[in-house]
Amino acid sequence: MSGPVGQMPGAVAAGTVDAAFTWEPYVSMTEMNNQGKILARSEDIMPNHPCCAVATTSAMIQQYPDTLKAFFQALKEATDFVLQNPQQTAQIIAGDAYLKDSAAVEANALQHIHFLAKPDDDYISGTEAFAAEMKTLGILKNSHDRNDLFDLSLINQVI
Repeated sequence: MSGPVGQMPGAVAAGTVDAAFTWEPYVSMTEMNNQGKILARSEDIMPNHPCCAVATTSAMIQQYPDTLKAFFQALKEATDFVLQNPQQTAQIIAGDAYLKDSAAVEANALQHIHFLAKPDDDYISGTEAFAAEMKTLGILKNSHDRNDLFDLSLINQVI
């Protein structure tokens, strides 16, 4: 399916498309609103797959280390809030007029998202596996490993 991801649940329910591959909360929304059935979740297909990362240039790291450290601290605080207050987080997200869903949908979706403020070994290994698969598929020209995929020097100073 092409087009805005928010149209996926309705397109599946209407039979406009036979299947779609998308992210939360649209997966939970589709199932909980009886608009479709989940066949597989991405964590079932590729455990510890990378998703939603912070990326920047080497120049940014060199020129604005204090800004990035402040960002990483804020990210840690936000991540801790989400992990410690999942129901309140679901209510906050559900209040977003763009998504137009319920706190129940968000609470279900949050169960399928692994939140971490700093990449752990599982995340880094998953990213390496993802990069290797992309190389095998011909999407990447070169091989990549944790040494060229991650620079944790600043985040290690904060978290």
